Amino acid sequence: MLLGAFVAVELRSSHPMFDVRVFRCPAFTALMCMPFSGTFGLAALNVFLPVFLQSGGAGPWRAAVELTPFEIPVPLARWSQVRA
Repeated sequence: MLLGAFVAVELRSSHPMFDVRVFRCPAFTALMCMPFSGTFGLAALNVFLPVFLQSGGAGPWRAAVELTPFEIPVPLARWSQVRA
């Protein structure tokens, strides 16, 4: 509801803070949605993959060790963005 109110106000403003009309371009909209879809996919993996591994016979520690390689790049990516 707040997003809709923000869009309505920005469309009516003579000098908008953010021009929401850029989302009319399908290429721009797709480009803006790609990081969100990747983030949601990673969040789903973080929730469901440990449960799946544990239901297959792996204990909590083994599931954690097997998922560690997926988690190591996250802080490295954040560090590289801060340094750039």
